Amino acid sequence: MMSESQNFSSLPTCSVVCLTYNHARFSAAAIESIAQQTYPNIEIIVVDDGSTDGNDEIVDIALKTSGLPYKFIRQKNTGKIAANLNRGLQATTGDYVSMFSLDDILLPDCIASKMETLAVDPNLAFVVNSCHSVVNDDGQVIQPLCKFNLYGLDVTTPDELLEIEFQKIGAFFMQGGVFRSDVINEIGGYDEDLQGDDLIIRTKIFRYMQRHSELSFKIVHEPQFKYRTHNNNIHADRWRQVDLILEWRNRYFPDRRMPSVWCGLVRDSLRIAFEENDFATIKRAKSLNPEVMEILVESGRLWNYRWGALKQAFSLR
Repeated sequence: MMSESQNFSSLPTCSVVCLTYNHARFSAAAIESIAQQTYPNIEIIVVDDGSTDGNDEIVDIALKTSGLPYKFIRQKNTGKIAANLNRGLQATTGDYVSMFSLDDILLPDCIASKMETLAVDPNLAFVVNSCHSVVNDDGQVIQPLCKFNLYGLDVTTPDELLEIEFQKIGAFFMQGGVFRSDVINEIGGYDEDLQGDDLIIRTKIFRYMQRHSELSFKIVHEPQFKYRTHNNNIHADRWRQVDLILEWRNRYFPDRRMPSVWCGLVRDSLRIAFEENDFATIKRAKSLNPEVMEILVESGRLWNYRWGALKQAFSLR
């Protein structure tokens, strides 16, 4: 079901596309943080992916009291982040878009400061942050300044962005960023046949910018949103991350070896599986990719106290 209201402001609209699933504890505060933005022309698009904790009712009330135009899309659970984001993007009317999750918090000037920057230079494809604050379940700040991979760097070209994206597996967080809608439309949004979301869209944007040299970008080196850590964060699923990064590499960088960050993620994930005697997970990892198998063999030999059992279980040499 979709509900919507009207927007009569003459300023360029920034459409904030929000995904939510079982965020009953957090969604009202997240929507309130959008409503409290100092930029006056914002529309909210929410896609609820079949929440079962009463979240949809909380979202409905929060949207109705936000004072902002909105569209609320309720659907049965799919678990498909990319498809859900695309559905939200298709519902937008703004010249600019910002992607958001309803367990996070925007600081009041997050969108206004970026819209002002974008208004000055029409060739800017996006403005994003290189850092953020981290809060816990209760909204308490546990890390005032969390620096991401672009923090403090003087990066000026999409080539540099793309290399950082590959080597570090992520140049910046999408949350809090503002992007030109026409750029997102031109690249076709998210790849719905892949598990990844932010990793994919950033790569597609950077490659589009490589083909359109007139486009530029701006990195803001101060935190303008709060990222919430909790037990249901999807990024906590290590093996999902391993798998989706493989898919991304295979599509967009098929001739390159996996970056060291990914190898470290696999190694840590295998170590945990070894320590927990979780051979079912190790067997699944073995089937993912030859590069996983290389790390498995290397790690097993380093952890020789488990190597005998591993060889016997999987006939390794």
